[in-house]
Amino acid sequence: MKETIGQSVKQKLWDLGHFHNPEMPTQIESEFVLHKLPLTHVAVKTAIRSYQDFMREDFDRLTNDEHGREGIADGEFGPATARLFEVERCGCP
Repeated sequence: MKETIGQSVKQKLWDLGHFHNPEMPTQIESEFVLHKLPLTHVAVKTAIRSYQDFMREDFDRLTNDEHGREGIADGEFGPATARLFEVERCGCP
């Protein structure tokens, strides 16, 4: 089940462009390699960090709920980040 979550997270990050954030380059050029990469791979963690940064307000709120502090955009996939991927987005690219 965790791998299914990992695959959906990586696909969402790809679809939303976080593997192509010029401020946080990942060097991943094709979505076809995503299935081979664990959530702990440096490129995936960079894309997660990009998403955490982009969703900063929600990330801080969720991290405060989970850990009693502001979020640290570190690319780690912990409880607050898992919840962050469930937050409805505004739809902007």
